[in-house]
Amino acid sequence: MHEDVVTTVRVIAENPDANEALLVECLRSIGYETLQAELLVAFVPLGLARAIISRLPAAVPIKLSDYVWVLKNGQKKKVRLTRVPQFVESLHLGEETFRSGVIQKEHFTEAAGLSVELNLLNQALIAGNTISSIAAPILVRLGHVPEFDDWYNRIEFPMAG
Repeated sequence: MHEDVVTTVRVIAENPDANEALLVECLRSIGYETLQAELLVAFVPLGLARAIISRLPAAVPIKLSDYVWVLKNGQKKKVRLTRVPQFVESLHLGEETFRSGVIQKEHFTEAAGLSVELNLLNQALIAGNTISSIAAPILVRLGHVPEFDDWYNRIEFPMAG
């Protein structure tokens, strides 16, 4: 997973104007399956950004959700972040980057900059507002991937099947 996260950070940094769809295509062009590419593009920026958010000077700690919502056929499916290896490894590498610089600073900043949470916090800080919590992110692309249901069932119900 380590190499997948590092590769995703590099792809994001090399394509600074790319949207999520193009980043997924970039990862697919170097051999990733669609689901894996979607998971990496969705969860790597989130994990990296949380390493930054935890270090922001704030009057009160900023409470972040321990899950995300994935839209699937008009419904929201709850995905616990601790069950998503791409997120867990990204958060770990984000923390490690602050200690040892394992990810190049410019690449780290570029990839974390795709995080909706980090962008919301930046906007609030620029406006002079204080935020004490952020609602769970809502992912709209992931639920459209054909393999999503199987992946979701594996991570949310690991003992089944």
